[in-house]
Amino acid sequence: MLSVLSALISVGGLFGITRLDLPLYPMLAVAGISLAFACIAILLAQASQAVARHGFALLPLGLGALERGDRRAIWLTKPISLCPFCPEGRAGFMHLVETNNGIEWQCEKHQKHTLGFDFTQMPPLDPSTAI
Repeated sequence: MLSVLSALISVGGLFGITRLDLPLYPMLAVAGISLAFACIAILLAQASQAVARHGFALLPLGLGALERGDRRAIWLTKPISLCPFCPEGRAGFMHLVETNNGIEWQCEKHQKHTLGFDFTQMPPLDPSTAI
């Protein structure tokens, strides 16, 4: 909520500051950057609430997923898998996407190759294998 408020203040301030005979482009850049940070903060707040409730949250734009590990640690992961539908010599990789049916595996080569995703079947996170 604080991020939304700061974005509104920055955009409102932009219109008030432009009357001071200052260059418009730097003001637009500052307002755009602050609005982008506010949107990122809102998305991360929503993702952290989903992790707290479900133990898993998919980030937008294919950035990966947030998972709750042991000792309440939160990990940024990027689950991938080989597509079981593609031919052996030309197998594609599957990644997670959010659809109307929930979170699903989707092949990067063939969009119609989809599988349901069950978070409980993911292996436990091991800190010794972290990159």
